Amino acid sequence: MCFPFWSTKHWEGAQVGVITSTDPESGIIKLEINGSIELSECLNALTSVYSTVGESSMLLSLVDLSNATGYPTPDETRELAAFVERNRPKMAGRAAFVAPSDAAFGVARMAEANLELVIPEIRVFRSHAEAQAWLISADDYS
Repeated sequence: MCFPFWSTKHWEGAQVGVITSTDPESGIIKLEINGSIELSECLNALTSVYSTVGESSMLLSLVDLSNATGYPTPDETRELAAFVERNRPKMAGRAAFVAPSDAAFGVARMAEANLELVIPEIRVFRSHAEAQAWLISADDYS
């Protein structure tokens, strides 16, 4: 099942945007970042995700930066964290970033530091397999 949100724009023939979907088996909500996007696109995608989350006991999310080519500034990362704190459903959960490149990893770690008080169960990984395994594991749940 895919959420109805898919923000796209075209730049030099490439598709750029945030694609949001959920894995029906694991329940993991995935936000795939493609290209260089604006902070407002991320906030719109999160708003869409938060509005579709049901009465689940666990919110598992994966932010995939594998295809990202541009990253938020430190101020935008803090703004994103403040938005998540104000709008994220008050439920248990985990969030994982997939950041294979060094640039993506650095930005994801900055986001992790800004979000760890809002989402205590948050980590950055280099691979999808590691991130997904951690998200669905029962280990270390608070």
